[in-house]
Amino acid sequence: GCGDQLAKWVVNGRPDLDMYGYDIRRFCPEVSKNKEWVDQRSHEAYAKNYALVFPHDEPLASRNMKKDPFHEILEAAGCVYQERFGWERPGWFTMHAPCPLKPYDWYGAYGNLSNDEYGYKERLQLDYTFDHTPIEENIRAECLATRTSAGLFNMSYFGKFYLTGPDAQKAADWVFSARMDGATGKTSLHLHAEPECWHRGRLNSEHDRVWFWFICRSRV
Repeated sequence: GCGDQLAKWVVNGRPDLDMYGYDIRRFCPEVSKNKEWVDQRSHEAYAKNYALVFPHDEPLASRNMKKDPFHEILEAAGCVYQERFGWERPGWFTMHAPCPLKPYDWYGAYGNLSNDEYGYKERLQLDYTFDHTPIEENIRAECLATRTSAGLFNMSYFGKFYLTGPDAQKAADWVFSARMDGATGKTSLHLHAEPECWHRGRLNSEHDRVWFWFICRSRV
């Protein structure tokens, strides 16, 4: 259990299993200090205590805490948002009417009315399976459009890091799984691995002669 992995973490410097789901650092400090976020998310965790959790499960509580400038534009275009580290990020696009998030209804508790005819919740149900989902056709259409025409990727919610200095090239080659000596302006996708070959993150990078720009996961 967690005790066994914690002991190995203390003695060996890391656990045998991926413990991200139990790591307090998975919560963004900025939103976890927000009382509204804590109250709503804590309630939903209790309300869904015995619920079947699917791989793409999304919370209905504590949403719209952190939005980027394109939020309303993409929402009007049918974007079904996902929450990552407090940020609302584009998940996929519905071919039907826009489905904005509604204020948390506390699952009808404490005298609150449940959100009926909730388009966002209905769209999420399409993705709640352990098998292939029908929305894969939507995502397939997006991928083909990007390949055959053009695509614009909103990475406002991603972390950005600059690696600079005389040994930037050497450091980048040592840390990441792909060689970083590509042409200036080239973008590549690669992994950040640790000595035990643990996958710590997937990053995009833009190469220059003296610096590298890395994009990874959701930013604080």
